[in-house]
Amino acid sequence: METIKPVEAAKMHCRRCIRAAQCLPGVLSKSEIKKLERLVTSGPLLDRGDELFRAGQPAEALYVIRSGAVQSSTANEHGSQQIVGFMLAGDFLGVSALYDGSYTTTATAMQSTSACRISFDVLEQFSGNSALNRFVMRRLGHELQHCRLARLRMAAPRSKTRVARFILHHMTMVASRGLSATRFRLPMARWQIANHLGLAIESLSRELASFRAHGILEVRNREVVVRDVARLQRLADGLPHEGGAPIVKMTGGRRPNKLQAV
Repeated sequence: METIKPVEAAKMHCRRCIRAAQCLPGVLSKSEIKKLERLVTSGPLLDRGDELFRAGQPAEALYVIRSGAVQSSTANEHGSQQIVGFMLAGDFLGVSALYDGSYTTTATAMQSTSACRISFDVLEQFSGNSALNRFVMRRLGHELQHCRLARLRMAAPRSKTRVARFILHHMTMVASRGLSATRFRLPMARWQIANHLGLAIESLSRELASFRAHGILEVRNREVVVRDVARLQRLADGLPHEGGAPIVKMTGGRRPNKLQAV
């Protein structure tokens, strides 16, 4: 993986950005937005596997994902990387660095990704704006909530509960962006989901196959179609799903001796 250093970048046109309402322009006046556009720059364009920043690196800026998707990871006690979260377009990266001046996780692009760079110096120039201060506090709260939900997913003793919670969380993320919550494409590979949930890839695939056999959802490559949100929620709550016996595939016109999940 390569850590991409910032390059000389063009100034941004924040007012015309599709993410403006969810970003700083949503809490600034027109004159402040014009000032912001002179200060905010485009971050580097990332290919899959490129690192925007590394854990422990001194932090000088926040980033906002304009397009693409990023995984956030940290080294566990054995020295291997543990994926702690996934971020989509519109999400902020590096917010926790406001606390101690260094990045706490490594941000790696999962696909071609672009981001805006907002230096801490820029934030200081707007520090007198109470609306912006509240906005930053909300982003900090959002990151704390994100970490709390990730811990809840990992704390579930049953693998099917972890997988169901992950799918529901991703449904919420895509729905908040005005996209379909029941039909979407995952930006991450199965090994990344398994790493995040603390599961073996085989365990993840087995649970997804079980969800499909019971008519709860279908996954083809990275395309997900959720068929039964209520039963998926029951699994996420640690309850057994109700109804929906496994689909039985008939072989050679004869009833099989045992169920064969499709």
